Amino acid sequence: MKTVVFDGKKFAQQREEELRAKISQFDKPPVLVSIYFREDPASVVYTNLKQKAAGRVGIDFRAENVSVRDDIDVLLKNIRNFSQNRHVHGLMIQKPSQAVFEQLTSQEWASAGTLRTLAKNLTYFFSREGAEKGSAEWWKRLVMEIAPHKDVDCLHPVNLGRIYRGKWRILPATVRAILSIIEYADVNLSGKKVVVVGRSEIVGKPLAHVLAQRGALVSLCASTGVVAKSRGKQLFAVRSHQSLASALTDAEVVVSASGKPRLITGERLKQGVVVVDVGSPEGDIDFDTVKRKASFITPVPGGVGPVTVVSLLENLLLLL
Repeated sequence: MKTVVFDGKKFAQQREEELRAKISQFDKPPVLVSIYFREDPASVVYTNLKQKAAGRVGIDFRAENVSVRDDIDVLLKNIRNFSQNRHVHGLMIQKPSQAVFEQLTSQEWASAGTLRTLAKNLTYFFSREGAEKGSAEWWKRLVMEIAPHKDVDCLHPVNLGRIYRGKWRILPATVRAILSIIEYADVNLSGKKVVVVGRSEIVGKPLAHVLAQRGALVSLCASTGVVAKSRGKQLFAVRSHQSLASALTDAEVVVSASGKPRLITGERLKQGVVVVDVGSPEGDIDFDTVKRKASFITPVPGGVGPVTVVSLLENLLLLL
């Protein structure tokens, strides 16, 4: 069996050409504002990639450089101003990695307005659990200021809720990218056993819901095992003792976005499986062993990443 290794760069270039043709017919280029945090190297890299791609297709891309140390009230005001600006058509915030927050000192947390409003116990906040809860609440407050009709990466709870109800207009860029890759692989999702590894709010969960809505038999998994399954065209949480390894054994399509390098090896998979690796900067799958089993596989880098960038730009046009 010959394995198809997906060329994400080539696929994204084709999509960019189609997008550029549409935008060339506009009187003025649409404006996309991307807010990113300078302390997070991955956010800086991703923002640069988006800016270059936007330039190629004719989008007016404006990168706003901020800091996690900025007062939260100032950040909220800036996001609110962009949301209310009628000349801005799309707005997104690049979420910094958890490691960025864990490096902050207590004084820096306080100046950012986080401890002042959320924490009573400094020692708790600087445990790993405390930092994660504090940063999650901080992020939620920022996202809530994005106007849903300008939410180009589908971060706002209103837009995520529409996905869960099957009434979405746009999808998170990575989810849109994954679905387009599965379509390119010529997979008929109806009745297919699909395992989604990773349950984040912007990739794993919404992806699992959309796959279920399209008739797939979905198992949503954490690295420890199955946490939700589809029934009909809906996804339901389960108290399952089924391990990830067991779920993978029967999977016809595997999408992994766990962030755990080489979590999935070929020994766990059946012959002919379609595998989409969303891991970054390292892949979630052990490429060499999985390739021996897969009929279709995405590499890291050069797979999902380039398609995610162009999918974000396509979302902007859907909001116009």
